[in-house]
Amino acid sequence: MTKGFFLTGPPGSGKTTLIMKAARFLRDAGCRIAGLTAPEIRAEGRRLGFDLCDIECRRRWPLARIGCLGVTRVGRYGVCREAEEAAVYLVEALSISDIIVIDEIGPMELALPGLKRAIIEVLQGERPIIGVVHRKLRYRHPDIYSLVQRLGPIIWVSREAREEAEAKIVENARVLAYEICGNKGG
Repeated sequence: MTKGFFLTGPPGSGKTTLIMKAARFLRDAGCRIAGLTAPEIRAEGRRLGFDLCDIECRRRWPLARIGCLGVTRVGRYGVCREAEEAAVYLVEALSISDIIVIDEIGPMELALPGLKRAIIEVLQGERPIIGVVHRKLRYRHPDIYSLVQRLGPIIWVSREAREEAEAKIVENARVLAYEICGNKGG
């Protein structure tokens, strides 16, 4: 049985767009989807930070902002304590979904102890997971990277090879839909 798949690659390669496309495919195939996405916060063409939100963006938590003092800094962003509240939702997602989506497992999310624990709980759980992992996760958090590796393939996404990556993602989503949600995925 497939336990999921993950995307990784450089910033701006389209990882979030592709993982959300896979999530929509799975939802259309009849799977119950829950999880977190991390949209950018932009103003006047500048990226100011990131939020965490549930998959439908009904609930939102500030994850990181320029100028936020937060719990730590990741690059030019302060990681906001308020994002810890997303951990409760992520653990709840285990009981309301067939498949979990996590965008992204990276330094900002893992800087928050409660959210890190929730991500590990999800990775160790029974539900299949699709998600995005930071391209340096292997070096910064090898313990978490090894959990991710056990769950399924990690697909490299780049601007140059995006079509090839998209084909792999569609095939992996089709297999998940068939195995987890019945023959609704075609």
